[in-house]
Amino acid sequence: MSQVDKIDAVLEKYAYSGSKPKYVPMVEGFANTKGVPLNAQEQTKYRETVGSLMHISGNSRPDVMQAVRSLAKFSSCPDSVHMAGAQH
Repeated sequence: MSQVDKIDAVLEKYAYSGSKPKYVPMVEGFANTKGVPLNAQEQTKYRETVGSLMHISGNSRPDVMQAVRSLAKFSSCPDSVHMAGAQH
């Protein structure tokens, strides 16, 4: 199953269209790091990004599902490290 169009739409919507493909779905040691708290607008963008990633990974990318689930754990209070993980 391929969702190339959906993935491209998410990248464009959240201004990640210049992103380069990665070989691993998550930054190593990301869950144990603290960053700068995000403002309300950035938190909303984080939650929307993670929600879109959950939809894509749940339907066609099980290889990245664990990384997305790790991101989702921080939806109530994400910081700059978590946002960087979502953009990875």
